[in-house]
Amino acid sequence: MRINKVLFVIVIILLVVLGIVIYVKHVSYQDTEKEKEVITIDMNKVLEGAKKYISMSPEYSSDKYEGGYPPNGVGACTDVIWYAYQNAGFILKDEIDKDIKVNYKDYGIDNPDPDIDFRRVRNLYVFFDKYAQKLPTSLKKVDIWQPGDIVIFENYSHIAIISDKKNGDGIPYIIHHSATKGTVEDDDIRNQVIMAHFRFNKYEKNE
Repeated sequence: MRINKVLFVIVIILLVVLGIVIYVKHVSYQDTEKEKEVITIDMNKVLEGAKKYISMSPEYSSDKYEGGYPPNGVGACTDVIWYAYQNAGFILKDEIDKDIKVNYKDYGIDNPDPDIDFRRVRNLYVFFDKYAQKLPTSLKKVDIWQPGDIVIFENYSHIAIISDKKNGDGIPYIIHHSATKGTVEDDDIRNQVIMAHFRFNKYEKNE
């Protein structure tokens, strides 16, 4: 009888332990699923936002501003990007700042600066290279280029958003803020060396 009682106690203990293990795994799975929440971004809204930005005709300024965002009436090529995504409900600054804070080595930054980091082409390149869909840079297959896509030019010299407008050869225009041209939607993509082509229409958000 004593042996049976001992076995009974052992079985109960094992069942409790098993229950705890199953519970922990279940909670861990739920947390993992939560961490992998995917945000879908409306590319039509991105395109709309880019066009809204250039319609305001801000003057060119790449200066740093307290709080990060430039005042109304000034901006640079990178401001087209965050403004366009903000129009789609995605706050690009917040996500880049968080990513740089955690993964500063990826960006080659020793001292993160939220007042300017999200307005640097190189930082945008690193962020999109990590989280966006990477696409071919050749203009030979024009159908690959879709409105709202992002193009970055050689040596992080410039960044723009692909327009829904095309030239006679089917090559898309770009929407951008140039130091020399101002805010424009023009047929200028062939005049620069393309470094990267991204489509950022979804984001796997990590908390």
